[in-house]
Amino acid sequence: MPPAQTKTGDSVKNLSTLSPELQYEQSVFRKITVRLIPLLFGCYLVSYIDRVNVGFAKLQMMDDLGMTATAFGFAAGIFFAGYVAFEIPSNLLLLRIGARKTVARIMLLWGIASTATAFVTSEFSFFMVRFLLGAFEAGFAPGVLLFLTFWYPKELRARMMSYILMGTAVAGIITGPVSGLIITHMNGVAGLAGWRWMFIIEAIPALILSVVVLIWLADGPASAKWLNPAELSVVQRAHARDAEAAPQVKEHSFIGALKQYRVWMLALIYFTISAAGYVLSFWLPTIVSGLGDFSLVQTGLLTAIPFGAAAIMMPVFARSSDRRQERGWHIAIIGAVGVSGILIAVNVDNPAVALAFFTVGTVGILGTLPIFWALPSEWLTGSAAAGGIAFVNSIGATGGFVAPYLMGYLEDRTGSSTTGLYVVSISMAVGLVAVVVLTRLNATTHDRVAVS
Repeated sequence: MPPAQTKTGDSVKNLSTLSPELQYEQSVFRKITVRLIPLLFGCYLVSYIDRVNVGFAKLQMMDDLGMTATAFGFAAGIFFAGYVAFEIPSNLLLLRIGARKTVARIMLLWGIASTATAFVTSEFSFFMVRFLLGAFEAGFAPGVLLFLTFWYPKELRARMMSYILMGTAVAGIITGPVSGLIITHMNGVAGLAGWRWMFIIEAIPALILSVVVLIWLADGPASAKWLNPAELSVVQRAHARDAEAAPQVKEHSFIGALKQYRVWMLALIYFTISAAGYVLSFWLPTIVSGLGDFSLVQTGLLTAIPFGAAAIMMPVFARSSDRRQERGWHIAIIGAVGVSGILIAVNVDNPAVALAFFTVGTVGILGTLPIFWALPSEWLTGSAAAGGIAFVNSIGATGGFVAPYLMGYLEDRTGSSTTGLYVVSISMAVGLVAVVVLTRLNATTHDRVAVS
């Protein structure tokens, strides 16, 4: 990896060595970060909880609805059918009506759909609600990632994305213990099962945040009343530097952009990362509960350990990638550690050691996410930063459908989750090879894709 360089995003301890202009620039981006990142992190955290809490509900609701593991895997995954179907239109709509209205609309509708999950009475109704939840949430994650590119220069993006995507790991910390407590202590209240109360209670924050977003968020730097003209100029100059330093841009129609090999390779890579990540999110409670005779609350607390470690390490990995402006080898090495952790964990009999290696696996798999999402924003420009990112996320997110369904099917056939974990681990290993190949190919072409 190339040596670290002094950039806008360097740590505060280097502040005294910077020029007054760069010190002021750092202070402006810190102000933007304080204003935007906590709210966006909260939104992403809540969205991910509402997306994956079904994995914890599985421990109780399967018996209530008479579902097989295969049917549950299909229900968990059909979320992504709705998600993919509406992903690109939602992200393009963000460019037309702005991030504030788009994010607020998404959060309101998914909060309603998540609440409705509490009232499903059959496999079919469960499938329908999960599909609608995906359709309503479509565009949220890539929309937020696109939104960050409006504010931050290239050398800060992976780190800022890590702060948002940390919600993936923090959701894992919160969902287990909180869901376990709700299911255990609310079971039977008002005649409702504990898992039904879980969906109702955990949907409330999304409804509240939909209002907060309308009040607090700005569509971009130009419409941010809390930035004065000098601060706005700093943001504009930082983006101008990126544009001047950018390689030659080739113009394409949207269809032409879809013919670019890098767009499809990015989608393939994200498919493998997404598949592994969602298997952990949906199945880790089941895996952990199988390590010993644990209550729902104990299972939730133990499940929080791997995600807690991932939350700590994701910004560390992203900062290293930003400082070195290197993405491919960071993703490959961190992801390889994650895959190795999972493969070792499934071959260990000792519960404590198995949990330790599942923790390593979770850290490695989730640790690749913010670094990966820095790639599309650097390689795709113009409208491709909307349609392209959404396209990569849409195709890649089908891993979130395929992997849970496959896990459920293999669990029914073998009575164990081990075979499914082997399959998704090998799949991600292929993706890690692809990302190294892609970054090397991209380094030789020196161009980016813009959609006119």
